[in-house]
Amino acid sequence: MIKACTFAGISHHALLHMRYGHRMCIDSTSISCPCLVIKAVNCDDDNRRGRVTAEHLRAEFHGLWNTTHTGVLVGQRYIEAVDRIIEWLKRF
Repeated sequence: MIKACTFAGISHHALLHMRYGHRMCIDSTSISCPCLVIKAVNCDDDNRRGRVTAEHLRAEFHGLWNTTHTGVLVGQRYIEAVDRIIEWLKRF
């Protein structure tokens, strides 16, 4: 069984665990839908971690170089992230 540990959870329980530095483990064998990982990338290590996460989740990976997590979500690069999501969704 492959498990990928990530900070992707958004439930109250997950947020409590995230606050204290714990990670949520995801059983990737239970994922039956296509996945896309979008990550802020500022160095080769960020890029590698994003690719490893995507591999564990059996997902596609799209790294946005030279931005922050906030920049991907609501900042200077959110349009690029949204465009990538829409492009990805059109295939399904």
